[in-house]
Amino acid sequence: MFKLYKTYCHDKNVEPLGRKVFNKTFYAHNLSIYQPKKDQCNICFAYKYDNVSEDKYKSHLDRKEKARKEKIKDKAAAENNHCIVVTMDLQGVKLAPVIPASKVYFKTKLSCHNFTVYNLKTRDVMCYWFSEDENNSLVSSTFASCILDYLERYCITESKIPIILYSDGCNYQNRNAVLANALLNFSIETEIEVFQKYLEPGHTQMECDSVHSTIERKLRNKEIHLPSDYSTITREARTNPKPYEVKILDHTFFKDFSQNLRYPSIRPGKKPHDPLDFDSDYCDLPSRPKVGIPVIMQYPPLLKSRCKIKEEKYKHLQELLEDLPKDTHLFYNNLLH
Repeated sequence: MFKLYKTYCHDKNVEPLGRKVFNKTFYAHNLSIYQPKKDQCNICFAYKYDNVSEDKYKSHLDRKEKARKEKIKDKAAAENNHCIVVTMDLQGVKLAPVIPASKVYFKTKLSCHNFTVYNLKTRDVMCYWFSEDENNSLVSSTFASCILDYLERYCITESKIPIILYSDGCNYQNRNAVLANALLNFSIETEIEVFQKYLEPGHTQMECDSVHSTIERKLRNKEIHLPSDYSTITREARTNPKPYEVKILDHTFFKDFSQNLRYPSIRPGKKPHDPLDFDSDYCDLPSRPKVGIPVIMQYPPLLKSRCKIKEEKYKHLQELLEDLPKDTHLFYNNLLH
């Protein structure tokens, strides 16, 4: 028996019930516990309560539609081999270990991350998995390392067709001077044009989101003993047209792209929130590039060694070892802390 303080009915003809006991009677009436919806757009939600002006709301919807049309247009161009179009995003934080033992809910665990890149034409997917013991710094260089690795491995063609990157406008991931300068240097070295395009905040649904949903479904009722278990499940999550490709990253993979920036700022105007949309013509940045920057860049490592975790987290993980297979103990015992 469960006390249900508020129930919602799937059948719209049946009135919602108040405080009830969830039992067979409710199953018979096709009732279930309310499932919260995904986060809604801030502007759209605020407009619902008249906290945003009509003009701002209409401008927001206009930008949303323009961004979506731009993406549809670019996808069609990619289908005709005029460009390469990819979407990219970071999956929600996963944890390790994940086991049904009750005490696990009261212990801190390792954070694991998956940065996903999805090719719109081929539907090929690359998932970059790493855990906090290898990189606990979610800075722009972390994601620039993944993006540049993908471009160098999959996007350099003999015809040198342009590359278009779609993402949300998250500052530390995609919309920053560090990544922009790294892409600029890539373009200089390869003579390939690279375009970054951002979707309207609150409406950033992309094909790479379907990858994360597929992985989440595959993870249901699965035990995670080690961070590497996520890579195995990711490969098994899809079979058609081909399994997801996975790359497990250690600290040596990441480079520091924040050195020798040609353009310290990529702000399109001289003050914050200057307009930037898909209707704007291309123009030079207001800030001038620095002189004396090498044409061919050699980036230093972002991390000198594996990362330390907090002492408390290490102790919690040690307390969980008795509920984990013995062949996993060495990994947790060797964590730096």
